[in-house]
Amino acid sequence: MARNKKDGGSSSGANWMDTYGDMVTLLLTFFVFLYSASSISEQKWQSLVEAFTGSYSTRPSIGEEVPGDVFRIDEGKQGAAEEEGEGEKNYKGAEIDFVIPDIDPLYRGILASIRESGLESVIDVSKQGLEIVIRFMDNVMFDSGSAELKEDYLYILDNMTDVLTEYEDEITMVRIEGHTDNRPINTWRYPSNWELSVYRAVAVLRYMIEEKDFNTDKISAVGYGEYHPIADNDTEEGRSKNRRVDFVITKTAESIAKEGD
Repeated sequence: MARNKKDGGSSSGANWMDTYGDMVTLLLTFFVFLYSASSISEQKWQSLVEAFTGSYSTRPSIGEEVPGDVFRIDEGKQGAAEEEGEGEKNYKGAEIDFVIPDIDPLYRGILASIRESGLESVIDVSKQGLEIVIRFMDNVMFDSGSAELKEDYLYILDNMTDVLTEYEDEITMVRIEGHTDNRPINTWRYPSNWELSVYRAVAVLRYMIEEKDFNTDKISAVGYGEYHPIADNDTEEGRSKNRRVDFVITKTAESIAKEGD
């Protein structure tokens, strides 16, 4: 009887060892899986990503340099369009192909008018915020100390007024600004630079209205004297830049909205 009990105990112990061995095997398999997952190669990971993303897998990731030909301007066609005045610019790339219209025909018309006059060196055009500024430098329109328009250069004022009239619907206001340098003036007609700058601005305004029939509701004149300089008055070059007449053109909200479309 004693021998039978001993045999039964030995059989029970063997069953426990089998269960323990199975558990250790499962744990080993689990840790091997964790190790293999943690050491997955970059190539395998990219393959996995491509399997899920399909055609979008070619899109560059954050921080990856985008090839230069993805967004490229076709300079040849762009230049040709500008020279021929087609009013549009072509942008072509490896992955995109679209055309955008000329967003500011008024600006282009002003530039063309100045180019035709041959006075690019003394007339400057720029965009400042929502305004276009045409700057007539130094003695283009007036002699020193005078507010009488120079007849030899009235043609450029004629051309400029024609352009502004053509695009009148896009304009809210044209403000004619007279500016001087800081050298004092004291004559019976111009007691100070205030009067000189105002008379010059008014002379331009009256010519545009009386000779060119420009819309009186869309033009005004103001004189700033020496108090709005754009250069240093301590040098002759700076004073020359400060003696000027500016056309400050404010565009309508509708025309600005069209540019943003």
